[in-house]
Amino acid sequence: AFQAAEAALNAAEKNVPTYAATFPASTIETPGSGGMYTFSLCMPNTQAFWTGTSAKDCDGVAKTGFNWGAANATLTIAGVDDVAEQPKYIVEKMPDLSGAKRYRVTARGVGGDANAVVILQAVFTYTP
Repeated sequence: AFQAAEAALNAAEKNVPTYAATFPASTIETPGSGGMYTFSLCMPNTQAFWTGTSAKDCDGVAKTGFNWGAANATLTIAGVDDVAEQPKYIVEKMPDLSGAKRYRVTARGVGGDANAVVILQAVFTYTP
């Protein structure tokens, strides 16, 4: 599961220059953006949220956990052997910093058993 999640992070890192083009205005609250979202500072970034359980945002409002199985909500990589499900990831466009574009990637990997799940995050910076 860990290696599958790392494979998704690696795929995202290789594609960072292509993400620099355009991003949808929707945040994670509106799934269905093909795995590409605009970063929302107020959305929960907790284990509960990323595993699909309700979590509170910065204003104390309960938000539905992220649905990794929702149609068109994630990017999926193929060809990972011996896993119950192929790795998935999402990319969030963060505010630029000193001319560099920043992206937070959250990846979900499943091992040989559907109960073995790992979620990893990384922030990638790209200077065009």
